[in-house]
Amino acid sequence: MDDEVEVVCGPRTRRPYVSDTLLTPLPWPVRFLVAADGAGPVYAVGAEGMAAVDLNRRVRWTRPVEDVLDRPRAAPDGTVWTTPGLHETGPDGVPRRRLELPREPGALITGFLLLADGFVVTWQPSAERHFARVERLDPAGRIVWAVTPPRVEGLSREPEWRRMIPRRSGSFLLASGDRMLVHYVDTHRTGVAVLFCLDLGSGELVWARPAARQPVITGPGEFETDPGDGRVLVSGKGQREVVTGVDDAVLCADGTIVERSDWQVRALTPGLPARRAGRYDDRRFPSRMLVLDDRIAVCGPEGVLFLPTPGLARAADGLWTCAEGNLRGNPAC
Repeated sequence: MDDEVEVVCGPRTRRPYVSDTLLTPLPWPVRFLVAADGAGPVYAVGAEGMAAVDLNRRVRWTRPVEDVLDRPRAAPDGTVWTTPGLHETGPDGVPRRRLELPREPGALITGFLLLADGFVVTWQPSAERHFARVERLDPAGRIVWAVTPPRVEGLSREPEWRRMIPRRSGSFLLASGDRMLVHYVDTHRTGVAVLFCLDLGSGELVWARPAARQPVITGPGEFETDPGDGRVLVSGKGQREVVTGVDDAVLCADGTIVERSDWQVRALTPGLPARRAGRYDDRRFPSRMLVLDDRIAVCGPEGVLFLPTPGLARAADGLWTCAEGNLRGNPAC
């Protein structure tokens, strides 16, 4: 942690570069990163392909994929699920199952979760329809239940004009215990967001309320639905931290908070001065970071950038939002 890693712009160049010792180039722009655990490999996914990259920057395999619309989900055994549809890739890069899901013409998956016994999927309907749908699926992709949350009346940005808001975009899903949260935003007209709590076993509506910010899981079947302006981090030991003014943050096992902001990575350990773990003055790597074993990974159009962070504790085992630093991209526990 005492050694600072800097990645800076070259002299007299209009385009910044990164050191070859830190960048693993890939032939397509990388949009998402996930990993099964801190030991890697990292699965780098873009519109044209997927690659497994180990922590020594070695590319283990690559394979083509369809245009991935949502962040992939990694399972504990290293398999990776991607959309559109639900496609499974093994840890060796070999394609496995491709679930053929019943859907309306033109409908798109806007979010999904991996569960121990299946999946939860949200659908955005075609332009001719007005209402989204939430489905619980078994491991074979068969529907266990399907619901359309009730409409919510809201006020649009046009004065004196009220309407029933169609929920056309499911922004994210959370699942914990016997409850799940579905967060919808009317992105087409009003920007109004609504949060629905559903019974995970039956799909029945438990409650609905306006949602200004993203909720977080605080315990089995427990959520904090209005975490305020900051980013809330919760560990399995009950530690709760709120950070503000950052692009991303991860809580580590020893209580250290790793923050990413303005292309710098800082580590804040209780009782110690804040220290800079790494810096990458390169705007081509805007992605969410993954805190791995002695590495922090970010991605961008040219590949995956690994910042060495010797001495940094592992990400905390716990609950969303920072369950293993959200390495698996799957907010379900």
